[in-house]
Amino acid sequence: MKDFADILRELFQRLDEKIDQIEEENRREGLPRIKPANLKIVGQTALLLAELPFPLAATMDLDVLINGEFRVGQELAKLLETHGIRLESDSHLIWMPPETRYHPWFKGKNLSVEIAEAIAVIASKAKFKRLKDKKLIQTFLQCFPESKKRLQEWKVKTDWIHHVS
Repeated sequence: MKDFADILRELFQRLDEKIDQIEEENRREGLPRIKPANLKIVGQTALLLAELPFPLAATMDLDVLINGEFRVGQELAKLLETHGIRLESDSHLIWMPPETRYHPWFKGKNLSVEIAEAIAVIASKAKFKRLKDKKLIQTFLQCFPESKKRLQEWKVKTDWIHHVS
């Protein structure tokens, strides 16, 4: 059985091929070239792909920052739907620390995909102080206590995760 990472790689390969088809159609019709797209995976999916040393809740949403043409996002959403995955429509609301490091994960002819480093995703989750993320942030900081320093550098407070609710 394919794991989540394999499914995503397959979908990104299909998206890369679809961009190639669109490019060919544009060329035949005399339309402008479609520029190569870059996707940055953030959110829970980035954590799942980081292979952390503790279990994570699966997600059926893909939080991704798209640097590319609008049509790339539309095609990605269609491909994801074939596997019951939803492209997060509020990606413009995602906050990631400006110094976030992204690691290459997929490279095609027309598409590159990078994954946000785990600590930056945790910073994003901590910044929004959602109760549903509290246990995840606590577990991450227990496994990686040195990460607290980077959170402080980014002015992300974590004192709220210690309060009983």
